[in-house]
Amino acid sequence: MIKPDYRAVLSPGIKTLKGKNAIECKFDIGTDSDKKIISVSGAAYPLSCELKDKTVNYGGRAVFTLVYQSDEGFNKIENGVEFSGKLEAEGFSAVTEPKLTLNLENVELKQDGGLTARAVASAEISAAVPNEFSVFIGGEGIESKTGEIEYNAVHSAKASVFTLEDEFEVNYPVKDILWHGEKVYVSSAQCGIGCIIIEGEIGASLCIIPLLESAEPIKEKRLIPFRLELESADALPNMASTGAAALKGASFKVFADESKNKSSVTAKFDIELTGDAVDTVKTEIVTDSYSLVNELENTFEEKSIEIYGGQYSSAEKFIGTAACEVPENSRAVCAINENFTVVSVSGDDKITADVIVSATVLFRNADGGYIAKNAEMPVSLTVAATGTIKEFKTALIDFTARIRNGGVEFDCSIKYYYKIFTSKTLKYIGACVEGEAKQKSSAAISVYIPKDGDTLWDISKELGETSEVIMLYNKDLRFPLTGEERILIYRRKQADFNL
Repeated sequence: MIKPDYRAVLSPGIKTLKGKNAIECKFDIGTDSDKKIISVSGAAYPLSCELKDKTVNYGGRAVFTLVYQSDEGFNKIENGVEFSGKLEAEGFSAVTEPKLTLNLENVELKQDGGLTARAVASAEISAAVPNEFSVFIGGEGIESKTGEIEYNAVHSAKASVFTLEDEFEVNYPVKDILWHGEKVYVSSAQCGIGCIIIEGEIGASLCIIPLLESAEPIKEKRLIPFRLELESADALPNMASTGAAALKGASFKVFADESKNKSSVTAKFDIELTGDAVDTVKTEIVTDSYSLVNELENTFEEKSIEIYGGQYSSAEKFIGTAACEVPENSRAVCAINENFTVVSVSGDDKITADVIVSATVLFRNADGGYIAKNAEMPVSLTVAATGTIKEFKTALIDFTARIRNGGVEFDCSIKYYYKIFTSKTLKYIGACVEGEAKQKSSAAISVYIPKDGDTLWDISKELGETSEVIMLYNKDLRFPLTGEERILIYRRKQADFNL
C-alpha cells in the first residue's frame, strides 16, 4: 500500500477593486455681489480600509478649497466632508491587507442658490489574495521523478503613518497661503532586516499672498525627499519588495517677521506607507511516479500564477501649449489648482496613459484687475516593460505656467512608478491514487526493446523496476537511448522438483 505525501503551495496574486463616490460640499461666502469666484479645487485623503465578511469597507475625507476675490483682495475657504464605501471582495482572505488609493476627480462648483463643490472620489483597493493548491511530493512505496517549481511568497507589512515636516524661509512677509497642492511619489523600495525601506518625495506647490500693499500672489515650490522604514517582521535583504505612499493630510503654519521682511513657513505632511516583502520560493515536486506493486493513477494539473518582477519608477517632462483663453493686454501672474487627470490606461506589457494636465491661471490686466482662466494640456505617457504592468501610479511633481507667443505654455514633470509581473504556468501532480495490483511476468529473463530517446526513468517505469535493477543488469547503457539497445531483466525463479 502506498502512502502519498502532499505539500500546500501558497502563491498570492494581486487583485484590484475599483469604486466611486459622488461628493458634495457646501460653501458660504455671503451674498455680497463684489465677490468673484476664482477657482475650486480638492483632494481626497484615505481614512480607513478593512476587510470584513468578504466586503472591503473604506472611508476617506475630501477637502475642497474655494478661492475668491473681494474688495479686500484674495480670500479662501477650506471645507471638508467625509465619505465611505464598500466593495465586494470575493477571493480576499482574512489575512489580506487591503491598500487604498483615493483620487478626487471632476471637481466643479455649482452656483444654484448657493455654492456647492461637487466631485467624484475614485477609490482603488489592491491586495495580495491567496492562490493555494496542493502538490504531490512522493511518499512511501512510490518511485518518483522529481522536478522543481518556483513561486512567490508575499509578506504584507501593516500600513503605518509617518509625519514629515519641512521648514523654509521666504524673503517677504506672508499674509496668507491662498492655495496649496501636494503629491507624493515613491522612487524605490528595498528590503532590510525586519523592514522595508521606502524612498520618495513630496512635491508641494503654494500660492502665497504677501503682506505688502498691492502685492501680487507669489508661487513657491518645495520638494521634500524622504527615506522611511516600514516595519515588516519577515523581511530580509535578499527579498524583493514593493512600496506605496498616500497622503493623509497636509497643513501649513506661517510666522511673518515684518521687521525683517521675511517669513518662515512650516509644512507638515502625514503620509501612509504600505509595502510587501516578496520572497522567491523553490519547492521540489514529483513530476511522474509509479509503484513496483500496484498501478498508480496520477492526476496532472496546471495552475497559472504571477511572478513579481520588481517595482520601477521614472519621470517624463512635458512642455507644450495649453488650451486657454488669454485675456487681451494681460500677463500671467501665477497658476493655482494645478492637477492632472488620467483619462485612460491601456495595454499590458506596453501601456499608454492619456493624461490631461490642468490649472487655473491668474492673469492681471493693465488696470490692475485679476482674471482667472482655466487651462488644459493633453499629454500621453508610454511605458514598455518585459512583463505585465500593474498598479501604475502617477504624480505631478513640478509645474510652471507662463505666457509664450501669446498663449499659455505648461512646463511640467510627471513622475510614475509601477510593478511588473510575468505569468507562469505550473505543471504538477495534484493527486496520486493507488490502483489494482500489477501482473508480474513469470519469465526468468525478459528482453525489452526501447524507443529512440528513452531515458532511464522511461525504462524503469515501463518495466516496473527500480533504476538500480535496470543498471545492475545493463551496465553499458548510455542515455538517452537510440532504440538499437536490448535491455535484459533477470528474475529469480524457484524450481519445482516434485516430479
